[in-house]
Amino acid sequence: MKVLVLLTILMQSLSLIAQVHDRKGNIYGLWGYNRSVYAQSDIRFSGLNYDFIAYDVKAADFPSEFDPKTRFGINTFSIPQYNYRLGYFITNSISISAGLDHMKYVVKNSQEVLVDGFVGEGYGAYSGTYNDRLVPLNSSFFTLEHTDGLNYVSIEVDKHWLLWCHENNRHMLDWFAGGGLGIMVPRSDVTVFGEPAINVFHVAGEAVSLQTGFKATFFKHLYLVGTAKAGISRMHDILTTENGGRAQQNIGWFQGSWQVGYVGKLK
Repeated sequence: MKVLVLLTILMQSLSLIAQVHDRKGNIYGLWGYNRSVYAQSDIRFSGLNYDFIAYDVKAADFPSEFDPKTRFGINTFSIPQYNYRLGYFITNSISISAGLDHMKYVVKNSQEVLVDGFVGEGYGAYSGTYNDRLVPLNSSFFTLEHTDGLNYVSIEVDKHWLLWCHENNRHMLDWFAGGGLGIMVPRSDVTVFGEPAINVFHVAGEAVSLQTGFKATFFKHLYLVGTAKAGISRMHDILTTENGGRAQQNIGWFQGSWQVGYVGKLK
């Protein structure tokens, strides 16, 4: 008799878990904001009569101050560093999604960088050959910002594990982990020796990333998601100046973000 009771309880538990995990066919959308930190990066600049590399360049993100009018305004909600994503559960525990991480990247001016390469005639005090020369970084040398932005367009695949579920099956907590692959489409603001920037959106390279986080579901349809993501962006064709200049750099980054969203069945 005791064995029968235990089997009944076990079957009921398995039935509940199966019901909770019946997410195949669900579609979801997410929107939120991020903060990012960046590893030091080597940046190569090439253009009209110059080709040089600046080593171990430091950079930071460029967050907007919290202002409800900005973050919830129809014309201003996309000014801060944001994320959005649209996903689909291909099984009860695996989802695939597409989205955009709009990060911002600004090279710090208050630093000195080692430079290798050459700068030809016509660039004043900067003309000459560089061999591990320490150069103060300022606007007359170069500036580089991906502030509109360091845009990562990606496809991500995630595995989801249920950690907790309310007895009414309407509130639950998941842990997820996965990876992504995509392209970098920055709109960069770059000046080299004072030459004007071209400042247009451009496919500059590709990136890979890993992410993990927690997802809380409320009332069966509302999402609150916190995500930690690390990636490497390889950008080998950054547009810089109007006279055909280019830059190349690989950026390692770590991003923390939160999003809100909605999930429901795809009819």
